[in-house]
Amino acid sequence: MKIRTQFILLLIALFLIPVFMLGTLVLSSWFRSPSNIFIPSWEEISKRDTLGHNKQEWERVRDFIKQLPDSVEVAVLSSQGEVLLSSIPGITIGETLTEGELMAVFATNTQDYLYQIDRNFHPENGDSSQLMIVTRLLRENQYKWDTVIDQLKAIINVFSLLLFLCISGIIYLSHVLSRSMEVLERETRSLAKGNLSKEIQVRGNNEILSLTNSLNSMRLALLEEQKRRSWLIMGISHDLRTPLSLIKGYTEAISDGTADSPEIIGKSLEIVGEKVDQLDAMIDNLINFVRLDSGDLKQNLKLVPLAPLLSDYATRLQEDGRILGRTVTTAITLPADLAVPLDESLMIRVLDNLCGNAIRYTSPGGTISLTARLAATPKRRKGGQKAARNREAQVILQVQDNGCGIPAADQPHVFDPFFRGDNSLKSEGKGLGLAVVKTVADTLGWTIRVESERGTGSCFTLEIPV
Repeated sequence: MKIRTQFILLLIALFLIPVFMLGTLVLSSWFRSPSNIFIPSWEEISKRDTLGHNKQEWERVRDFIKQLPDSVEVAVLSSQGEVLLSSIPGITIGETLTEGELMAVFATNTQDYLYQIDRNFHPENGDSSQLMIVTRLLRENQYKWDTVIDQLKAIINVFSLLLFLCISGIIYLSHVLSRSMEVLERETRSLAKGNLSKEIQVRGNNEILSLTNSLNSMRLALLEEQKRRSWLIMGISHDLRTPLSLIKGYTEAISDGTADSPEIIGKSLEIVGEKVDQLDAMIDNLINFVRLDSGDLKQNLKLVPLAPLLSDYATRLQEDGRILGRTVTTAITLPADLAVPLDESLMIRVLDNLCGNAIRYTSPGGTISLTARLAATPKRRKGGQKAARNREAQVILQVQDNGCGIPAADQPHVFDPFFRGDNSLKSEGKGLGLAVVKTVADTLGWTIRVESERGTGSCFTLEIPV
């Protein structure tokens, strides 16, 4: 249960308990009060009253009884001693008591009770038809101190229960929080020391658990980044070692006299220059790749009309294909005013990487196609359900070729830095082109995917939300 929910439940309990307790006291007092003693109606009393007291007088008696305190017992008698109503033990409804018998009832309990007789509820009827009310009160309740004490005890009990509930709730929540925070502190210190392999485990179902899940996600991301950086360093070391070894070999050959003719020396220096240019290009690619991976890309985004940019590139691509002996077909069917946020130079680089690979792995006479269209795709709800009417537009950019294709085992890794499959080992690529495309796409919220079959060709699809 979430901590906020626990606090809300505690506050609700703190509110409901006193309301319930006070309501119980009020109801109890209400049910025990003389005003709620069952008092017969005038019609029923008139059947018992042989002297025929009128209804107005009986209503006055009812009002008098309702105003009596809770601890007062009451009996109503006619002027002839007929008991019409009674809550006093020893005085029974329906019997007739003489004045002496009534005094005898008083005398048996006079040490414990105080008695009082009230008359004249309808003075105009005369003394002969007056109703008489007998009330009885315990002597110890005369000053109502017990009632006050009982009420104070009830209030003290209510607030004692509230205090106990508050203390219990605070102790429980403090225990849960302190225990969880101790675990989190210990685990975060372990993370700070570089121990990313151990999963953070905190029991519960609250915000602490949500924070733990976030820390675990961060831990996995850091672990993946750590592996990726190690892989990147190994890839850099591997790719830089080859040209450096050649440069070292040729310079040693020149310095120790192995290359003794001007023609061999000139050829060696030419190869050294080519390898230096290769190193320079590799370092430039690495710097750009690190810049993209660090998130600097989003700082240079502008709204750029996509159709003119792709049309100009398609024209250049067709010319490159003609020179290299490949057939290039293009179909750019985007609205002229459609603009998306991007860095134009990086967009050209993405196109160069995708189309350059298509040309490189397609034999002379092969076909490469560049297409771009606007499509509406359904948004996805939570749980993977498609929304029927809620659709969003996006540009579908595809680069397709009928070259050698990518083996199925290599397809999951084609966007990894420095990955070079079986087909790419014969080329001069460095394994960073598609990694750059993937980085740009991920940073801008685009989607890149590949579909390929060995010996048939490949199709790279770039989805750009509008």
